[in-house]
Amino acid sequence: YAKGVTGSGIQHIYDVKSTEDGGYVVAGSFSGSLDVDGDGNVEWFKTFGTSQTEKFNSVDIASDGGYVVSGYDYGVNKEDAIVMKLDSSGNKVWKNTIGGSYEDEMRDAKVLSNGDIVTIGRFASLKLSINNIPIKRSGTGNNGYIICYDANGNYKWHKVIEGTGDIDVTSVTETSQGIAVAMNYLGTIYVDGNSITNAGNQ
Repeated sequence: YAKGVTGSGIQHIYDVKSTEDGGYVVAGSFSGSLDVDGDGNVEWFKTFGTSQTEKFNSVDIASDGGYVVSGYDYGVNKEDAIVMKLDSSGNKVWKNTIGGSYEDEMRDAKVLSNGDIVTIGRFASLKLSINNIPIKRSGTGNNGYIICYDANGNYKWHKVIEGTGDIDVTSVTETSQGIAVAMNYLGTIYVDGNSITNAGNQ
């Protein structure tokens, strides 16, 4: 079968996960008015945001049956990166925001087997704060980051991926050895004293 989401503006679905009851949860963005599945079998539908630009890039399922979404919302004249915990009915439990003076975005969030939440993304702001820890952007383009929270949204640790050009950390997954991330970058990146130089354009 196929289900559609239509409306008067532009609609995007960026991520989908299967749920324990055999259903699915999707995350994305839309503009204008929205018509969600005319067959009437949507269990629940939630919107977050204002008249400005907001987007959910990812959704994952928490151990308590809730959900974790990540993306960005519109702060004071710029985009702020967000990660949000929802309960099983889609109601907000907590929300963490990271933002500076320019566009910052969370691209993915993964619920780990121990219940922790790892988020990844990019920031264009010259400086910002992660759990009151000041961070300065290096190079001429976006820097990447990895942030870990516990199941209640409390900060645990972070890593900043610096470089000479644009860095966009796009996805994260859990492995038997820890976590693995994927990214696009220009020039050279630096992680924990190691450097990798791009041989092509990106």
